[in-house]
Amino acid sequence: LSVANFGLLAAPHFRNSPTKRGRSGSNTMHFVLVTQVAEDHHKVFEQFDSRLLKALSPPGMKMKVIRYDEPHEPGSIVELEATLYGLIKQHWKNEITEVEHREEANWFVDKGLKLPWPVKSWQHKHLIRAATTEDGRPCTEIVDDITYDAGWITRLVHPVIWFQFAYRKPQYRKLFGAVK
Repeated sequence: LSVANFGLLAAPHFRNSPTKRGRSGSNTMHFVLVTQVAEDHHKVFEQFDSRLLKALSPPGMKMKVIRYDEPHEPGSIVELEATLYGLIKQHWKNEITEVEHREEANWFVDKGLKLPWPVKSWQHKHLIRAATTEDGRPCTEIVDDITYDAGWITRLVHPVIWFQFAYRKPQYRKLFGAVK
């Protein structure tokens, strides 16, 4: 598997045009968010741990890490309990299914095992790659590539799910340095 095969080599800096994938009538939603940061891509990847996950949680969401297997390798489990606005408690359990370390990029993929209602399927590809800014300076791109299905309610919950990941963009810049 190469970075090009990962399907994200030419991902735009920001794309919020969700696409439906799968068979006709499928409720699968897909979106990609790309954030440029100043820190070296290998150093950024090393910091993808339970502390980072908590730091990326949006306002109103309390994140309790039940299990977080480190380092990331196929078969590792990430299990969380998220409480929204102190009212709604959701259990979330993912398995790391792929991990790659390359000179130009590192990535891992997590797939949902136990998901909060109404999510029926989940796949999140995390790609951290060397890149350059528009004016040619080196930087790192953090790519969140998310595909999920929440049944008939997918289009209704999409803004909430999208916001949880869009919230990460300024947090990544704060933690890993903004590209000037």
